[in-house]
Amino acid sequence: MTTLVVVVVLVMSTWHMVTVTRLRLQEAQSVAQLLADAMFQRVFDVTNAGPQDPYQAIQQDDGLKAIINAGLGSAPAVRYVLYATIVGPDRKAVVHSTSTLVGTEVTELEDFASLVDGGAIEQLSAVYHERRFEVREPILAGDKPFAAIRVANLPTFPAAPALSSRAA
Repeated sequence: MTTLVVVVVLVMSTWHMVTVTRLRLQEAQSVAQLLADAMFQRVFDVTNAGPQDPYQAIQQDDGLKAIINAGLGSAPAVRYVLYATIVGPDRKAVVHSTSTLVGTEVTELEDFASLVDGGAIEQLSAVYHERRFEVREPILAGDKPFAAIRVANLPTFPAAPALSSRAA
């Protein structure tokens, strides 16, 4: 009887951990994709105005900077998002949430969509080993690559909130 109880507890605990991990990864992907979509729309608006140097126009756009700052400051993004950037075809940051990194080469991280669509063991391993991923949104000028939006994620579990006590 004791063995049966242990087996049931192990199976249920494993199932719960796998389910929570999958849901957290889906939440992280949604948060990053929402930020990437907002950035994409702003880049479209800026470049659609026909500036002489579209990269400079993107770099100097206060609206894009506001979208990035607001997106990274939101409660869900604080849990998962490491940074947001727009890189040119040369992989150098045109815009970056850390302004000192503008102009530097941004290393490509693993694709977050493949993790979310992956198996439970891969997902648990990624969370346990704190691997970094990114949501990518390519930007094309006709058929040619113009830039790419990258929102980097660290799929971890947020710490449990601290319990507060009230003075009586």
